[in-house]
Amino acid sequence: MKRQYVLILVWLLALGWPVGAHATSQQLWLEPMSETVLPFEVTYLLHRAARPDAEWVRLSELEPALRQNDVDLTVFYINDLHNKLVIPDSRRGDTYVFAQMMQRIEARRQEEGELVLFFSAGDDHTGEVYDELLGTTPDNFIASLAYHTYSHANLTAAVLGNHEFDRGSQILKAKIESNARFPLLSANLQQSAVLSHQHYASALIGEYQGARIGVVGLTSSEDTKTNQADDPELYLAPQLDALRTVASELEPHVNLLIALTHIGYSTDVGTDDRAVANMLGELSVPAVVIGGHSHTLLEPNAQGQVDEAHIVNNVPIVQAGSWGRYLGELQLTLAQHDSLLQIRSNQLHAIRENVNSGAQVASEFQQQIIAPVLASLDEVLNETLTVADDNDALSTDTTLAQRYRAETAIANVITDAVAERLAVDVAAVNASGILAGVEPGQAINFNDWFQVMPYADVIHIVELTPSQLKHIVESNAQRLVRNEEANEFDLTDFVSRGFVHFSSALRYRVREEDSGVSEVTLHGKRLEDYDPDHVIKLALGDYIVNGNQGWRGEIIGERLPDTIIGYDMTQHATFNTGLLLRNEVTQYLRSQSRLDAVVDQRLQVD
Repeated sequence: MKRQYVLILVWLLALGWPVGAHATSQQLWLEPMSETVLPFEVTYLLHRAARPDAEWVRLSELEPALRQNDVDLTVFYINDLHNKLVIPDSRRGDTYVFAQMMQRIEARRQEEGELVLFFSAGDDHTGEVYDELLGTTPDNFIASLAYHTYSHANLTAAVLGNHEFDRGSQILKAKIESNARFPLLSANLQQSAVLSHQHYASALIGEYQGARIGVVGLTSSEDTKTNQADDPELYLAPQLDALRTVASELEPHVNLLIALTHIGYSTDVGTDDRAVANMLGELSVPAVVIGGHSHTLLEPNAQGQVDEAHIVNNVPIVQAGSWGRYLGELQLTLAQHDSLLQIRSNQLHAIRENVNSGAQVASEFQQQIIAPVLASLDEVLNETLTVADDNDALSTDTTLAQRYRAETAIANVITDAVAERLAVDVAAVNASGILAGVEPGQAINFNDWFQVMPYADVIHIVELTPSQLKHIVESNAQRLVRNEEANEFDLTDFVSRGFVHFSSALRYRVREEDSGVSEVTLHGKRLEDYDPDHVIKLALGDYIVNGNQGWRGEIIGERLPDTIIGYDMTQHATFNTGLLLRNEVTQYLRSQSRLDAVVDQRLQVD
């Protein structure tokens, strides 16, 4: 008997599940929602700690669920929408992204005998101009267009993505309190001086026809800005540690567990959605992973099912790309007498570009819920900043094709503008933070430029020695997408190697065959010719300063060999200017009568 116990103990440890006193301790508390989340009959929120004045009970006190028959579910899912509810296009016609989704969702909701759920896997903010114009601080906050729209769409729940925290916890708190009438989840958001049980929960349980469905949220602990001045206590625990605790406690009380994750697919071996699925596959109840963060399009197979490659330990993983290009629809049946989950179908419905009317659009929803908010912003959106040179180097097609591979005109505009306005030696911009170009020969308005650089990066200044700058350039060269591997990537989407572009003062040459660097000069002078203690000021966004995309002294990944270790930017003290990168470039453009396409061989790839 003792030998059997030891073997079981070893087996549990190998699976990564907690054993001993911690494994049996009940940590989650149930908060009954006064207004249930439709279409659930009863909804509970689960928290790590009880509110002192609340009559909450331990999860362990919840009676077992008793299903009376099979339950059919339709689960709609989106991720990384980044506020792209409408994609404006004055030339070809706007795309009503969310109104197209609502037309399909509402049609399904009208059908009898089906439980219809709708989830967002996070990053609902940062990416459209509406974030900027509807409030960037608690003092000027007006509304969250995404949360306002989701509430009217009866979203079942959303997980907090890393970009929800871009402007700090106070503005996120305002968005939730003002506009979110649905649960926001994150099991690994475990400490905050600003956010509390009123704003998010670790998980939820919904009851429907005797069945209980648990939903747990996970937020990227690596990419979330946790060094914000307004919430110095903000802490996100490692995702799998939090999941392990919550899932083990939910297991006896639910018939299906949905992991709503914003941690990515294939982003890091051992900590991504595959690791989540592998862990959940050891439970006695079926599970599904609805993911986000990596902007991955996990396409169904030819039979309209979850592809076998996306099923780990019998747990299906789904993700719908990004930016509202697709609405995912997963159809499931939860059997009455056992723990089997039948996947009836998995579909990705493409959102049609430049469609804003007709049978595919929920026109009433658009006009009553979204349009009034947008109408108030028209004057600012249409402000003309400058006029673009009639040169294809500035176009979106060229920018997206070149930004990870070579010198790029749009990147040169950004870096040169920042270097001039902040009077630094050199400025840098992350290639994956450049999402578009401009229309050659046309006027550029505020909204046009926002599409180029939508993210809320704050400029930091780092003081470096010539040797340290040389190491940064060498690390950067290893991140280039080489010609021989270009076909392995969708260059219109994220390639998260952390490649950065530099302003014109820094020039260098890269050998493509081995990513070796030569002829590195600053202000026309070789770095080796500077005094070793000479101070060089580098301006760049906080996303890279914080070590994201392989700038933390760890494996870069993204199909590079594991032997390639990125430079550690986090070792340097920085000066936080408080200036938004995009705002500085916008101010620069206002001062220019024309935006020229400059490609001056600052980066040469042989």
